[in-house]
Amino acid sequence: MTKNGHLITGAIASIYPAFIALNSFGLPYSLAACLMTIAGANAPDYLEIRYTKKIVKKSGFFQKPKEITVSKTVLAHRGVTHTILYWFTAFILSYLLINPTVWFQEFIDRFSVLSELHDSKIILSLLLGYAFGGLTHLFGDLPNKKSIPVIPFGFRFCLNLWNSGEKEKFMMFLVGVVTCILVGIEANLLTLDRLLEWYAFISELIVDFFSKKSGNGLNQQFHKILYL
Repeated sequence: MTKNGHLITGAIASIYPAFIALNSFGLPYSLAACLMTIAGANAPDYLEIRYTKKIVKKSGFFQKPKEITVSKTVLAHRGVTHTILYWFTAFILSYLLINPTVWFQEFIDRFSVLSELHDSKIILSLLLGYAFGGLTHLFGDLPNKKSIPVIPFGFRFCLNLWNSGEKEKFMMFLVGVVTCILVGIEANLLTLDRLLEWYAFISELIVDFFSKKSGNGLNQQFHKILYL
C-alpha cells in the first residue's frame, strides 16, 4: 500500500479509537485519538528513519561513473517497526488501561507507573490512536507479497495476494467494514451471532468480487483464508 493509501486508511479507521476516547473521556480526547490514528498510519515506515545517500555507479567499463542519490533506511524495511506483536501489545495495553477488566485493574494497582498512566487521559488517548494507526498500516501491508514479522526477529507472514500498491480501494472498503464492526461491538450493538452472519455475507462478496476480477487462482486463495 502506498503512503497516501495508508493515510486514507488510517483516517477511515480513526473512528474506532475516537469512539472509545469519546465514551471514556470526552470530545477533546476523542479528537486527539483520531489525529494520532492518522499520524500512526504511516508510523511503521517513517520510524525506519529514511535518509538519502549519494553513491557512484559504474554502468560500463568505458563509461564515466555517475553519482546518483539513493534512498536508504536506518532500520530494515518491514523489520522491527513492522512487528505485529509490538503494535498489538501497545493497542491492547492502552485499551485495557482505558477500560480495565477486574483482573487488569488489580494488575494496574500493583504498579505505580501503570496507575499514573491509567489516570492520564491525554496520554492514553494518544497511545490508543497511535497504536491503532500502526495496526491499520500492518493490515494494509499483509495482503501483498513481502512478509512482515509477527514476533520480534522471528516468524514472518504475508497473504501473498497482490503486489504492494494494488487493490487500495478494496482495502479501504475492508477497513471501513472492520471499523464499523468494531464500533458496533464497542457500542454493544452487535452480538456474536450477528457478526457471524455478517462475516459469511462479506466473505461471499469478497470471493465473488475476486473470482470475477482475477480468475480462479485468487478466488481459491481467498477461500483458504476466509474459510479456515
